[in-house]
This record gives sequence, C-alpha cells and structure tokens, in this order.
Amino acid sequence: MPGRALPSPEVLFHVLNQHSFVAVGLVVLAVAFLVLRRVGRLVRRVVVIALIVALTAFAVTLRTGNGDIRRTSDLDAALKSGKPVALEFFSNY
Repeated sequence: MPGRALPSPEVLFHVLNQHSFVAVGLVVLAVAFLVLRRVGRLVRRVVVIALIVALTAFAVTLRTGNGDIRRTSDLDAALKSGKPVALEFFSNY
C-alpha cells in the first residue's frame, strides 16, 4: 500500500520475541512436511501429528506454575528464613 510505513525493527523483534515458540513450531512443521513429502500420506500425517503433540507437551511442561511468594513480605520472610531460596523471575512478554 502506498504511503504505509514498514514497522520498525524494534517492533518486529518484539513480535518475534513474544511469539517465538509459535514461529519455531511452524518452521519445524514446515521442514518436516518438506522432508516427508515423498513418503506416504499416512506416514506424513502421523509424523506431523506427533510433532504437534510433542511441541504442545513441551510448551505445557515448561510453563511456570503459581509461585509461593505473592507479596514483598513473603519474599523478605523467605530470604530471612535461613534456608536456601531459589527465585524465578518469568514473564510471558
């Protein structure tokens, strides 16, 4: 479209960063489809379905659960408890 500016590299990087797992999954499926195009349709379908299941299971198992620390006072108490504390900071974005 004339007069329409392209998105900046920062915007493209942000979109790719947010949706990188989906992008990688689609690339894996596309490569599998291209590699398997000479085998039978049933084999190709089984492999693609298995890849979809594997990618979904991978995403579900890596998802972080609910943490034990909800407030800063909980964090302070955990740090002062005298036991080792493992902190995990995660953001979906």
